[in-house]
Amino acid sequence: MNIEVYCDEAYPAAVFVKDDAIEKFYVRTGPSTTELSASQTQDYISKRFKG
Repeated sequence: MNIEVYCDEAYPAAVFVKDDAIEKFYVRTGPSTTELSASQTQDYISKRFKG
């Protein structure tokens, strides 16, 4: 499965991809994209989206 997402600027909140009943979270890591585990996602969101 391939998904393309185009963004003009950083979105101010976390966005999840839903694949049937499973939600997934991805981050850009340099020129590639990495899927994070649930614990990695929680850590990333708490550091990235302080509010």
